Amino acid sequence: MFKRLTVSLLALVALVAVPGCVYYNTFYHATVAAREAELLRQSRPPGTDPSVAESELLNRVVEKCGRVIALHPDSDWADDALVLMGEALYKQNKHETAEARLTEFVALYPESELRPRAEYFLAAVLLAKGNAVTAEEILSEVAFADPPSDLSDDALFLIGDARRKRKRYAEAADAYGELIDRFPRSERRAEVRFVAAENLIDMERFEEAAQQLDAVSRERSSRELAFEARIRLADVLVDLGDTDEALTVLDQLERRTTARNDLDRILLARGRTYEAVGNLEDATAVYGQIAFEHERSDAAAEAHYRIGLIHRDHLRNFDDAIASFRESKEQAPRGEVATLATAAIADIVSLREYLAVIEAYERGAAPGDSSSPAVEEPARDESLGVTPVEPGLEETVPERADGPMFTPLEPAPDDTVPGREDRPRSTRGGPAFEETMPPRGSTAVDSVLATADSLGVTPRGLTAVDSVLATADSLGVTPRGLTLADSVLVIEDSLGVTAPEPASADSVAVRADSLGVTPREAALIDSLAAAAAAADSAAIEERESEVATARLRVAELYLFKLGSPSEAVPYYESVVEEHPTSSLAPKAAYAVAWIAEYQTGDLGGAAEAYRRVVELFPGTEHAAKAEEALARLESGAVSPPAPEIEPADPTPDASEGLPEVPPTSD
Repeated sequence: MFKRLTVSLLALVALVAVPGCVYYNTFYHATVAAREAELLRQSRPPGTDPSVAESELLNRVVEKCGRVIALHPDSDWADDALVLMGEALYKQNKHETAEARLTEFVALYPESELRPRAEYFLAAVLLAKGNAVTAEEILSEVAFADPPSDLSDDALFLIGDARRKRKRYAEAADAYGELIDRFPRSERRAEVRFVAAENLIDMERFEEAAQQLDAVSRERSSRELAFEARIRLADVLVDLGDTDEALTVLDQLERRTTARNDLDRILLARGRTYEAVGNLEDATAVYGQIAFEHERSDAAAEAHYRIGLIHRDHLRNFDDAIASFRESKEQAPRGEVATLATAAIADIVSLREYLAVIEAYERGAAPGDSSSPAVEEPARDESLGVTPVEPGLEETVPERADGPMFTPLEPAPDDTVPGREDRPRSTRGGPAFEETMPPRGSTAVDSVLATADSLGVTPRGLTAVDSVLATADSLGVTPRGLTLADSVLVIEDSLGVTAPEPASADSVAVRADSLGVTPREAALIDSLAAAAAAADSAAIEERESEVATARLRVAELYLFKLGSPSEAVPYYESVVEEHPTSSLAPKAAYAVAWIAEYQTGDLGGAAEAYRRVVELFPGTEHAAKAEEALARLESGAVSPPAPEIEPADPTPDASEGLPEVPPTSD
């Protein structure tokens, strides 16, 4: 199409050329650059980026057309230059500027014979920007013009693309078929067949797609397009289960191919074919051949990446997989495959981290410890409901041969010890509390750190207790009774809670009598026990949430990244069974049903699983979706196409859900 337009434009220019007109010469050189850029576009594979030479030519088109418009706005070539500039900007993917130029043309030259051309490229820009509906409306006027214009076949082609963007595959197939029937001599016939085959693949009509791809190589088209069609044909034959025929197609293609890059493409396709039939040894050998023969290339990077996938997805050899992914990145650090390899490594690291969290939980390791053996907890004092730091510690102060174990606080100037009534009460975070702490570098601090380390706990609570004991020792009194209130305040501070006042004096008195302490001491002991229990409960709840999240993440990684629904289901089930009150449980239960319907095709099992979601988690978002799915399955309706699964974040947010199932189309 572009070649046809350029040739027609040059013919028009030749007829009306006026020697010596500067603006004409400028526009003429713009059209020559446009024609050369189009020839380069036709020589590269579909979907690939413009070469440097092509980009430079398009820049020249924009620059020269801009000069014509700016310096000679009233010339006969101003409208032509405006359209040609819009085309070039579109091909450079400068869509905003291209839309502005083409919209300007439609407004300034409503009666111009170039209007269909401007509208065609304006629709192409809108389609590239994602506005498929408006693009199709504009294209329909061009496609179905009577009589047809030179752009009618191109407009039909873009209408098909617009429908594919909206996943209206059957309607897109109609547009491509009509183009081939109405315009049998179209220069884009082979390209239309190729895209029509891709559309059929989207519809999973593989046999028809194979026929179209085979026909592409028989059309009078570019060598590059014919090569792409044969490579794609081999992939489709694998989808049909005819791997022998796929290998035959690749053998034939290899015999008449000499270019190194094309040979790499053939070998990569051969490796994928071996993988499809489970011949991992031959697949690895082919990929290794590419990596050895063509080092530091995009093909070598992809070969190492494919080897990494074999180790990860088939052999579950994560160490070798990571090594292959890293080698892939080294082969082509700036290539697209390097990004995929980085993500693949992150997936493995995430999987291992989540599995470590689950393993630590199941063997009883301390929170936050995913590597060390489980720490045995000290026995609890059932009468108080708290865990004593050391039996009898509250009653006695250990002695050293040369005196008390703790360094006394700094004495008063007259070397006398103040009484209890003269000592300020410790307040949480206040100066009095700081005064009760042993000075840094003292034996007390060293002892606290050693004791905390031996028990596998943080030193903060021990420091508070030891500080109280040191104060009692310096005053020559026992800790209980004198300093219990201060001790509780300190521990309250460490737990972030406040001890409530006793409910009634009588109940406190009874409790005090049973413990042999004063009522105030009994109230404080009970408050400390309640605070410790609350802290334990919060820690357990946080741990349960952490493990539930880890189990869900492992399931999602197996399903979405490693492509193994059978390994994902047990982890989804463990969330439902082990953490039924978790906010993640409805999602996990729904995921089990979703896998049964869309991954394994077990519609009976899917219906049962959806029913379980409704029964166990009524009123939730996933229960509502499960009810809809259950109604569809019970009515016998065909399941809509499974959604395309995008690569998930290696550490996705816990609020993320499964991909939504789109409404039925086509």
